Amino acid sequence: MEKEIIKVEHIWDHANDRWIFIERYLDNKEVGLNYMQGDGYEEFRDNWCNTDKGLSEFYNQMKITFTTQRIAHTEIEFINDVMWTYHNALSCYEDNNEVLIERECKCK
Repeated sequence: MEKEIIKVEHIWDHANDRWIFIERYLDNKEVGLNYMQGDGYEEFRDNWCNTDKGLSEFYNQMKITFTTQRIAHTEIEFINDVMWTYHNALSCYEDNNEVLIERECKCK
């Protein structure tokens, strides 16, 4: 079942040098996420404004697992922590298994 989208946000995070895509749903339990490193808004808008299902599922699980950390930070700080953790975990897996994980990051 497809979730009903109630809001989409494009957030520039200068500290982490990234654009963040957030899709908010009517049930208010989960969010859809994606991001692009760098400050090129047109590239972000045209190619990264869709939900990365793996990242989003990971984030929504981390909200449950790491409640104390989530409460101690702003939402954007926690999202960034999860994004860095997710990226580093995938990179370590790829490096140690000599594989490249296919990611669905493009809108088109």
